[in-house]
Amino acid sequence: MFRGGDTMRDGSAGAAAGSGAFVAMLGGYFLLHLVLRLTLSGSFELDEAEQLLMTQQLAWGYASQPPLYSWLQWGFFALFGKGVLALSLLKQLLLFTAFAFCFLSARLAFGGRLLPAALVTLSLLLLPEIA
Repeated sequence: MFRGGDTMRDGSAGAAAGSGAFVAMLGGYFLLHLVLRLTLSGSFELDEAEQLLMTQQLAWGYASQPPLYSWLQWGFFALFGKGVLALSLLKQLLLFTAFAFCFLSARLAFGGRLLPAALVTLSLLLLPEIA
């Protein structure tokens, strides 16, 4: 007799393991970016220098930008000090979060299939602002 419940459990356990492995690889990718940024350059990029200037005090907006990112950066500066670590750590955490949620959303949209969800997630790397 066919027992569909067992097949579903086995399939979902494999999908969960595959999902966990993919999210772990994403985490490793962004961790590598963080380590490279910290070791290869100690100077600030233009946007980073702007954040150092703008986050000296909390405000309802910064130039033409809404305040959320600057408020988060202000908190990271309070925790880690004003430097490349705080700037890069926030950026990489936000990018990792965006990629992970994109993957989880795509997995739901594709009925739990990992390959299409992974391809959708990796397609974000084709955007020049992110890659």
